[in-house]
Amino acid sequence: MTRTEQPAGVVSATLAGLDARLVRVATRPTREWETFAVSGCPLDDALARAKLAIDTLAPATQPSRVWFVDAGPGPLDAPGIGLACALAVAVERGALRADALARFVFWADVQPDGSLSTAVGARVVADVVRELGDLRLVVAPADVAVLADTNLEIVTAATLGDLIAYLRNRDESSATDHARLAVECMLAGGHDLLMVGSHGELANAAVEHFARLVDFELDDAQRAAKIYGLLGLDPPRRMPVRVVGRSVKPARLLGQDQPARPGEIHLAAGGVLVLDGCTRATLAASWSVARRGRLDASEGARFPTPFAIATRLQPGRLANEHANRAADLVVTLPSGLSFGPGDATRTRLALARSRQRESLAWTGYRTGYRCNAAVPASGCLMDQLWPLTDAGRVFTERVEGERGRLMLRRVARTLADLGERDVAEPLGVDVLAMAACLMPHLRWRQASLLAR
Repeated sequence: MTRTEQPAGVVSATLAGLDARLVRVATRPTREWETFAVSGCPLDDALARAKLAIDTLAPATQPSRVWFVDAGPGPLDAPGIGLACALAVAVERGALRADALARFVFWADVQPDGSLSTAVGARVVADVVRELGDLRLVVAPADVAVLADTNLEIVTAATLGDLIAYLRNRDESSATDHARLAVECMLAGGHDLLMVGSHGELANAAVEHFARLVDFELDDAQRAAKIYGLLGLDPPRRMPVRVVGRSVKPARLLGQDQPARPGEIHLAAGGVLVLDGCTRATLAASWSVARRGRLDASEGARFPTPFAIATRLQPGRLANEHANRAADLVVTLPSGLSFGPGDATRTRLALARSRQRESLAWTGYRTGYRCNAAVPASGCLMDQLWPLTDAGRVFTERVEGERGRLMLRRVARTLADLGERDVAEPLGVDVLAMAACLMPHLRWRQASLLAR
């Protein structure tokens, strides 16, 4: 397929075995009851669900019909075309401008409640999109991780309403950039991350996507193989991401001592534990066990613990408490997330983790501090590891509390590693200010500091 074959309008695809063809979806007013059709043939329940979803967001002012342009001969196989049909109706009803959909290909099923669900064939569609180039693929959150190695720009949202909001405002907000950078920082430096928002599937998709781009180190892989072997499970081939929800039992999460049996927190050894909307007690226990395991690695913990913990909570008191007590990074989940080509991200994460090992080598990396987040809160030690410029020291002194100042320095060092800065280069105001943007829970002695 050549570039000249790219259809205009709201673009989706049809499947033909292991191949796919891009097609255009459009609308036109009719005098009939609103129906969905392709070349005059009624479609299946997938489009009926899309109709129910868009009717809630943008009620009809006049009947319309949705049809395909250039769908090709033969039976239609398009399980992911429902999202494109819903967006075509949104454009026709004035809820979205047509130019906001340019250079996007949409592949997901839409449920009546507006949630986006996975559609088979995402990998096949991704291959065609990659061949055409300069296109972005929009999929359901569940499909994001499996497309991490396609080197495409992937966009996702939890619901149809969130996707429409993202498409309207994607050039006006930096929330997506902050969320993406925070997850990269977590995976590079082992920082615990709090994501505040309503949709856990969006947070899980972001973590799993980036985790697939991190090389699973040999030591971590060997430890994980031993832990999984105790439970009769196949060892993970890549950095593990374990997701636990609110209903998880303490014994399943933390394991047990007599007899020794690993829990979910240990199955995430060397990877990420995602706590999706858990209780206050679960958050406190898991964070304490993981942090103690990272700090006490040289003393031989019973089981290894996660490299980092990502927590997703609704906005409110519990989220504020967790941010102040445990989290290094705090971001608000945007309505939608976009992920750039995976090759560049994989290289950036690998180089950042390599620089981190280099800067921590003299502490005894194999038996001591394995990541920036595990370095103890000691000003003297950090002055030796990560010195500050004079202006940087003035900047950090305006943060209230020694813990906040040292936490800011840890995150800034990881961002410097991601930015390909030399490990001996002192941390300046630029990288410290960038770190502060990912740490809104810090308390400042002057409220107007960041505005200067």
